[in-house]
Amino acid sequence: MNVKITLIYINVIIIVLSIISISALWGIEPSLFSKLSVIAFLPLLVLYFREFTQTKYFKILMLYLCGLFVSLTLNKDVHLSLISTYFGPFFICSIIKGNELRFFRPLFYMFLLVFIINAVAAFIERYIGFWIVPVSWRNDVLLGQMITDDMDIVNFRAFAFFGHPLTNGNVMAFMSFIILYTRSISLKIRLLLFTTGMASLFCFNTRGAILMSAVLLVPTIINYLKSYPKYRFVSLLCIIVIAYVLYSNFETFGGRLAHSDLDDRNSGVRLAAIDEFFSLSFPDLLAGGYSMKNGENGILMILAYYGLLVGFIKVFTEIYLSYKLIKNDESKIHKWVIMLSLIAVASTNNNLATVLVVPFYILFMTFVMNNQPSLTIQESRA
Repeated sequence: MNVKITLIYINVIIIVLSIISISALWGIEPSLFSKLSVIAFLPLLVLYFREFTQTKYFKILMLYLCGLFVSLTLNKDVHLSLISTYFGPFFICSIIKGNELRFFRPLFYMFLLVFIINAVAAFIERYIGFWIVPVSWRNDVLLGQMITDDMDIVNFRAFAFFGHPLTNGNVMAFMSFIILYTRSISLKIRLLLFTTGMASLFCFNTRGAILMSAVLLVPTIINYLKSYPKYRFVSLLCIIVIAYVLYSNFETFGGRLAHSDLDDRNSGVRLAAIDEFFSLSFPDLLAGGYSMKNGENGILMILAYYGLLVGFIKVFTEIYLSYKLIKNDESKIHKWVIMLSLIAVASTNNNLATVLVVPFYILFMTFVMNNQPSLTIQESRA
C-alpha cells in the first residue's frame, strides 16, 4: 500500500468519524476530529495537487476551493477544517484512478456496515422509544429536541448515528438509492438493503425524506420493469401487495406523516425562511456573514452566510458534481435519482448548509457506487 492510498484511508476514516456521533459515544471532544482532518488532509493536498491539476473537474473545484478560502476571511465562525471536510471528499474522489479502486474495497464494506448499523440503531430506538446513541453535550439543538420531543409512537424520532433525524433521513435516503444501483452487490441483497433503508425513514419520522423518496421510487420501479420484463408480473404483484400493506397499516407506523397536516408549524418556518432571506438588503447578501434564524432552507442559508457570489459557487458546485461524479452507471435516470435523493431531500430542510450530508454523499458514492469491478474493466479497455 503506497503513500497515496494510505493517506486516503486516513482522511476518509477521520471525516467519517467526524460526521457520525462516535465522539459522543466515546466521550471524545468533537473538535479533535476537526483538527485531525486538517492535519491529515494537508500532506495529501501537497503531495498530490499536481495529479489533481490533471483531473477533469480541476477548474471548477479550484473555484470552489477559492470560494471556501474567501469565506475564511469574511466569516469569523468558519474554521479551516471546513476546507478539509468540504473540499477533501471532492479532492479524494478526483485523484483516485480506476486501477486503484481494488485497494479501497475495505472502504466499500465499511460504508455498507455504517449503513446497516445506522438502520439497526434506528429500528431499536423506535422500538424501545429511547435514544441509544448519545449526542454531544455541547450540541444544544439536539439536546433540546431530545427533551422537548413527545415520547409517543407518533412524535418519537430516532437519532441513530447521524444525530438529527433530518440528517439521518437524508443520509439513509441517498445511501439506499446508491446501494440499489450498485451492481457489484447481488440484486436480492440490494433490494433487501434498499427496503431496510426506506423503512428506517419512518423511524426518523422525516416527512420530507419519505415523500421525496416515494417520488424518486416511481421512475426507479418503471425502469426496473422495463429492464426485467420476464419478472414484470411478479414484480407488479409484489408492489401491489406491499402498497396495500403500507396503506392498511399507515396509521400505525406513519408517525408525523400520518397524523399531521403538511400545512403545520414546520411549513410556516420554511415560508418564514424565504421571507427572512428576501428581507435582507443586497449589500448584506453580497457580503454574507448572516446566520438565518429560520433555518429550514439550506440553499438560502448558504447564500446568506457565504454571500451571493461564494454561496452560488458552493451551491452550484455541490449540486453539479453530485451528479457528474457518479462514474459507474450509464443510465441518466439512475444518476438523476441518486443526485436528487441528496439534493431534493436536502432542499426540504437545512442539510445542505451543514458539514455532514454533502461530504458523506461524495465519500459514499466514491467508495460504493464508483468502486465496482465493472468500472475498472471499462477504464482498462478505454
